[in-house]
Amino acid sequence: MATSPPEKPAYVMPHLKSCDHPTPSAPISTWGSVISVIVGEEKKVYQVHKGLLLYHSSYFVGALEGGFKESETEVVELFTDEVVVFDAVYCWLYKGHLFDSPSAGKPTDVSLLYDLLCKIFVFGDMRGIPALKNAAIDLLHSSICIKWKFPKTQVRFIYENTMEGSLLRKFIVDMAVLIASCETFLSFDKDGTNFTTEFLMDVIKALNDQGGKWLVIGRDAFAVIDRCQYHDHSGPGGKLRNVGTSGEDSG
Repeated sequence: MATSPPEKPAYVMPHLKSCDHPTPSAPISTWGSVISVIVGEEKKVYQVHKGLLLYHSSYFVGALEGGFKESETEVVELFTDEVVVFDAVYCWLYKGHLFDSPSAGKPTDVSLLYDLLCKIFVFGDMRGIPALKNAAIDLLHSSICIKWKFPKTQVRFIYENTMEGSLLRKFIVDMAVLIASCETFLSFDKDGTNFTTEFLMDVIKALNDQGGKWLVIGRDAFAVIDRCQYHDHSGPGGKLRNVGTSGEDSG
């Protein structure tokens, strides 16, 4: 009787250099009182320390200290956001990582995992939380290296939910021109539904910048790229944010 070939061992990420410009944690002494954040169609209620939100998020500074009703009620409603996204945000706020463990809240399906990490990035972008975006980029990079599948079905979501100059756009474009051959790249969108015109234009520009060649650097080389080039290093998004600082800053 024929036996099945042995499974390939899971890819192990190499040790990577820590970010040169990490966002410091908010001191516990500044966390203050607890407010309610109500999320999604389910209207799930999260109890979150107000000081944490004010430290990390320009959106919550505006909502809670901008003279709106939330500053009186101390209840913030995010009905258009997804509970699964805010579950990860909540975990990150208190523990510094997006999931409690590899098996807790983290989708096992690769496409669903990529979807969630892109949505977390977009949440951080829309709510002014630079460090959350960096965490999402880092885990997306690691997940792609481990699964070694290009996030082709996420391209349209990325381009429809981010602005020109987005570091998530830069990441996905760089990945396309670094790991794929021309033939492989074309196979990612055979039916023409995955890619947007903006993405294809960005790929052409990136190819031009690297001499018109598809480099195909391989998994090991892609695993050790400098992730800092995709980080927003502009500091905490909330009350301590430098006056006049806005948008993404990869410097």
